[in-house]
Amino acid sequence: LDFSHDGKLLVSLSNDNNRNTVMIWRWREGEVIATAVANTAPVYNIRFNPYQAFGIPDENPRPGQAHDLDDVIYTLVSAGARHIKFWVLLRTEDPGVKEDDYVFPAAPGEDKPPPPKQWFLEGNLGRYGHRGHAQDITSFDFVDDSPWLHTRNDGGKVVQLEGVSDRTASRVVAGTRSG
Repeated sequence: LDFSHDGKLLVSLSNDNNRNTVMIWRWREGEVIATAVANTAPVYNIRFNPYQAFGIPDENPRPGQAHDLDDVIYTLVSAGARHIKFWVLLRTEDPGVKEDDYVFPAAPGEDKPPPPKQWFLEGNLGRYGHRGHAQDITSFDFVDDSPWLHTRNDGGKVVQLEGVSDRTASRVVAGTRSG
């Protein structure tokens, strides 16, 4: 379980017949707004990224909140046996709804309103690159994009992480069983 940075959403993970279903809740309303299968391999953790989110607006939106529901976006990360997965939660047009399925009376000369939108959760597996091999990810945390990120290599030398050339995105720091 993990709450979004603004406390409005809750993510849960269930091990149902090795499907590892992710559920996103508007917990105050008791409403599941999106579900997806995380991975068939064991999943140890899923969390909202507090540094990459544009949250659900209050009645009068504050800084860090979207102006309306259609601009909301949250990012999450899940990890487990030999994988890490990066997720995005947003609202989009329901691909299952055809234009003829919804009918709104429009006054003469008015355009038909856009199709209804729904919450959508999509995940993409992380790649280990040509130097690494898949390992169990046992823990991870998020680092904002202000300081340069350094770690130790296999020889114990402090190095700046490869691919960190600017400060435009937050990062995920992952821990594996072997270190």
